[in-house]
Amino acid sequence: MRGQATVQSSKAVEYKTWIASGVNASKDILLDFSGNETDNNAQLIDLSVGYDISKNIRLQGNVNNLLNTYGVLGWSGTGGFAAALNRQGFTKYFVSANPNAVYSTQGSMPRAYFLTMNYKF
Repeated sequence: MRGQATVQSSKAVEYKTWIASGVNASKDILLDFSGNETDNNAQLIDLSVGYDISKNIRLQGNVNNLLNTYGVLGWSGTGGFAAALNRQGFTKYFVSANPNAVYSTQGSMPRAYFLTMNYKF
């Protein structure tokens, strides 16, 4: 019998970026996002269990997205294609200034079950 579990959850160990002032380098600001949850982190749990019935037959069961979590794999803000590419423009100020804006997301697949049997000739 074999078993496997995959738990997806990630944090940025070290992630820093410069915000250019446009004046000169001494006015630029270094932002530190280290330790924060990563972008597009679906946080899913997948399980797999397999059993060798004989040396030729193997039975396997999988459950993807065990808790049926809606994980965000990708997103885009309002304002069309150009605005969707500008994730740095998506700030707390922008959100508070546009409380009724609609944002689209690419979600994870819902829970799914698979049962597989393999036969070796």
